[in-house]
Amino acid sequence: ALMHGRPYFHAGRELVLGERELQARHYPAAATHLESVLGTAPDSPKAILLAAEAHLLAGDPGPAYALVKGRTFEDSDLFNQVNAVFGRVGGAMDKANAANKLIEQRQWVKASELMHQAAGEYPEMKELGRAARSLDESVAFEAKDYSRFLALAQEGWQQEQTADTASDLAGALACQYALTGDPAVRARAEQMFDQARKLARTPEEQKGLDEYEPRFRHRLATRLIINKDEYDRRFRPAAAKPAEKPGEKG
Repeated sequence: ALMHGRPYFHAGRELVLGERELQARHYPAAATHLESVLGTAPDSPKAILLAAEAHLLAGDPGPAYALVKGRTFEDSDLFNQVNAVFGRVGGAMDKANAANKLIEQRQWVKASELMHQAAGEYPEMKELGRAARSLDESVAFEAKDYSRFLALAQEGWQQEQTADTASDLAGALACQYALTGDPAVRARAEQMFDQARKLARTPEEQKGLDEYEPRFRHRLATRLIINKDEYDRRFRPAAAKPAEKPGEKG
């Protein structure tokens, strides 16, 4: 009996560890332990709800929604607790989706406002904060406030060094070079674009840089600041325009 029950002893231990990690706010670790419980007891309501909560509070709502999809739960303090988190996350995601629709319509200011609301409601999902900052950069760029564009891009790069923040800073520096003609600014813009290439980790990031580089080089070569739509109109056939990432500047 002990041998047959061994997986359940392990699941019980993982459940305790998962709850401890949740209480300590170590949400990714909690999710790992609780998913282990579900490997043995996939229909445990407690384990499902706790694992979903851990994923949500780790800023990763996809697995949480997958865990509860098609299931019903009895009313309980735990259910109400987790359901409240789902409600907060759902409201934030609705705002983020609405912001993305406004991006398609080039309504940068309204999109930025909504994305900031989403990020405020669901701060655990860091991507929302990044999207809000990116939209602020788009607002500044479209308003021709290139000093603010540069300040925001520098702030983003200081917060995290990624291909996106490097390319944003390269674009902002290219705008400053277009205004000033300062060769040192141009050199730093090129350095940051090279850094973006080195930091790109996914095919999507590489594709985005491939799309952006001709516009970036055009700005440096001509000292003209035009956005993507105008660049495409002038230099790219309509049928061959590369896809734009949401909130892209320049």
